[in-house]
Amino acid sequence: MDIKKAILQYFLIQNIEVIEAGPFEFYDKIPLKRDYANLGVRVVPQAIARYGSYLAPGVVMMPSYINIGAYVDTGTMV
Repeated sequence: MDIKKAILQYFLIQNIEVIEAGPFEFYDKIPLKRDYANLGVRVVPQAIARYGSYLAPGVVMMPSYINIGAYVDTGTMV
């Protein structure tokens, strides 16, 4: 099964749930990434990455959205 099919299948089998991130609340099927400091990723407010995306050390996330399946390599600013 290729990656795209696996991601689409994941959406079908997951339940929607409330996800809280500080003062923000989301209602979605995929949790958000956490523990950016240990990943070596700089994240400014209003930047979001979903679980299932890859963020290499040295990535800088400006206000942005990184979806499941994304691969963001070292030194990239999104």
